[in-house]
Amino acid sequence: MYLYPFQRHFRLDLIPASHADISLCDLVWKRKNKSPLLGRKGMPNNLYNLFLAEDFITDTQWRKAITSFESEKLISAQLGNLEVKANRRFGSSFQHPVVQYFHSESHFSNNLQFYFTDIKVRVLSNSWRIKIQTHLDKFNKKLEKKIFKRYRSIYLITELYYGNIRIQIDRSQIHNANSFLLSSSTNQPTLKYENDRDYVYEFSNMEVPFAMRLESVKEFRS
Repeated sequence: MYLYPFQRHFRLDLIPASHADISLCDLVWKRKNKSPLLGRKGMPNNLYNLFLAEDFITDTQWRKAITSFESEKLISAQLGNLEVKANRRFGSSFQHPVVQYFHSESHFSNNLQFYFTDIKVRVLSNSWRIKIQTHLDKFNKKLEKKIFKRYRSIYLITELYYGNIRIQIDRSQIHNANSFLLSSSTNQPTLKYENDRDYVYEFSNMEVPFAMRLESVKEFRS
């Protein structure tokens, strides 16, 4: 399956460029016909930062929440053997170190395809959803207007999707690719093999998400 049909079929949003370091409950601003924004001037980047600023929680509770969101265990997305093919445009901005590494060399970026495989997901747990609902219930109309201005366009991340990276390179580039990888001490494949037309490398997801599920803050329900 190609990346954009995958996105539409599962009602997900792709991670905007240069935002590999994101977590559950980060706030997102949706824009019509544009990529969503993970950040607005003068606004908190995570819902729990907002709860802390409004004294709904203590510093200790905030730290516990943020740590949990960032370390929630990855689980299988239960998509079977689905492989998601990314296009060159997405690959050039996707912040996975291996993809960026290959795209830094034009003779590779013009002769490779890459896929997401073994897709996993980090999900906001039911217990955290209940806690969030409890805090959101404290908002009144005056506070909503003060903090959010235009409330309806604000979403929070409730799922993050990760995939191992499978890179296919034209057989004519095998020697260059192997030499290229040997020069890197960190970007080593977990698996490599060849088929009739290509040489294939597979790398771990390195916990860099490529897609997210968003839920409206205004309509959030536990």
